[in-house]
Amino acid sequence: MWKTKGKKQMKEYFKNFNGGQGLDHWSPSSSQNFTRFVLNYSLPQELRRLFLIRYKAPFGNLVNNTTQRLTCEVLFEGDKKITLKNKNYDDIFQQELDEINNNTPPVDDKDITHNMLRNDYLEYQYNLLTQRLKSWEQLIIFCKGDIQKLSSFAEPPELNHPFYYRDLIDDQKKQIKQLWGLDA
Repeated sequence: MWKTKGKKQMKEYFKNFNGGQGLDHWSPSSSQNFTRFVLNYSLPQELRRLFLIRYKAPFGNLVNNTTQRLTCEVLFEGDKKITLKNKNYDDIFQQELDEINNNTPPVDDKDITHNMLRNDYLEYQYNLLTQRLKSWEQLIIFCKGDIQKLSSFAEPPELNHPFYYRDLIDDQKKQIKQLWGLDA
């Protein structure tokens, strides 16, 4: 994650994330758009786990879990070590999709169709994601981890967005007020 500066200095830049505990990795959920990243990842993980999520949100996990099962030899679930033997993309993808559907039922027919989850499209999206995260790291370094400065590079949240900002918890509303001066 950090190649150009000393590790201690880099940790300093990323310490304001996760409610002051620091950002130590990137994940699909942290890389959706910069405004949501600044808003959500400045809050602690305990609060992020309280966010209300609709059906489409777990699809980052679908991509990530499918990729992990295809590329890794071992998977850890808690303290349990699982040796991964099945490397068939279709089987793994369907297993992960079934898990999502069992835990988060589809809201409508649009939630059931997933034409964009082909191998070539996923690879293209992965490359875009990687480039985005590299750019964000450079911006965090430029702002020396100051969340208020970072928010000035992010568009104010579209509070009428039908998915992203519809079900905000109180801490998110306070953060929006503090960072962008908006009443959510």
